[in-house]
Amino acid sequence: MPTRTRTRSQWRQRGYCKWHDVETSPSTGFDYVSETCVDEVYEGDNHPFSVTRFTSEGGLMSTTGGSGGITPICVDYTIDQMMRTYPSAWAWPSLGTLSNSVYATKAAARTNPSRPIVDVPALLLELGDLALLLKNTIGDGVIKGAARNNLRYQFGINPLVSDIVKLINFNEHVERRVKVIKKLIDTTGYRRTVLLDKRSACDWSDYIQVQSNPNTYNDRYERRVTSEVKGHVRWKPTHAPTHLLSPEVQRSLARRAVLGIGRGRVSFDTLASLYEAMPWSWLIDWCTTLGDYLSIQRNVIPATLSSVTIIKDTRRHARLPRQTGTVAEGVTFVTTEGHYIREERTRTPVVPSLPTAHFPFLSGSQMGIVASLYIAKARR
Repeated sequence: MPTRTRTRSQWRQRGYCKWHDVETSPSTGFDYVSETCVDEVYEGDNHPFSVTRFTSEGGLMSTTGGSGGITPICVDYTIDQMMRTYPSAWAWPSLGTLSNSVYATKAAARTNPSRPIVDVPALLLELGDLALLLKNTIGDGVIKGAARNNLRYQFGINPLVSDIVKLINFNEHVERRVKVIKKLIDTTGYRRTVLLDKRSACDWSDYIQVQSNPNTYNDRYERRVTSEVKGHVRWKPTHAPTHLLSPEVQRSLARRAVLGIGRGRVSFDTLASLYEAMPWSWLIDWCTTLGDYLSIQRNVIPATLSSVTIIKDTRRHARLPRQTGTVAEGVTFVTTEGHYIREERTRTPVVPSLPTAHFPFLSGSQMGIVASLYIAKARR
């Protein structure tokens, strides 16, 4: 498969500096903008693709009181660190993103035409556990009572109310699923892009050497990283779509899919519902992709996963603060604020993996559940 690489850059002169009677050459400069695009050129679309863009702005040094001899004279002279438009020149905080295969599994599970809005079989199996949970009283004090109430809300009241609200809008969900079926039997199949992850981090670096000559100083820089991950998924009919052309068949399949009702025999739809009804399936889902994998296998509406593409947008921003200091006796310098920005976008075809384990970064709600479980157990 032919790969094409395209580059573009913009050059800037470094600025003026005279030191030991030697002036900066007019040809001394750097690429303050550098762009690279790599893609594969052949028939079809949705192929691997990557774009990287580096931008350097500011970080200009000017001196006061210099003579150009032993003491330097600088006017809008770009400091060393702002000339390093390469990834290795800067260090970044980790965001702890997941692997592409895990993201692909999640994307496929969330776009499966057979995914239920309310998993009625699982809901019926859970009602017994819900009744038992609500039967317990606070009993052992305020702290333990609060923990139990949190668990009642998280696993009893909140899911039940959510399912009731969804059932109230049942006809609306069915109509939406009918539209999905119509897209599925179209020539291009059913295509959807979903947001899978969005993270950010901000901190300050350790001290680094920002400038060496004509004077040396170290500084820290503020660094920000943001990342957004999307999944583009394509489904196609498992068989020739002629049997899905009937509006009655479409509506019947849509109703069953929305309610999570399988085909009346042991299948992955049944297994998925049984799994959701397991008492600790929520904890397994925090640490593995088993639940998502079973969701992919649901097949009330006969559809086959055609492809999954992971799209990642990452932006890294380093900010060097304004700096003042002394070069030599009677000579001071000042630098303007500097900004280095690195932006990346990648599009990668990925095959969803079998169930895998991953270390979860728990949300505030999830941490609350863990704390409530600990308190309820510890205070027995």
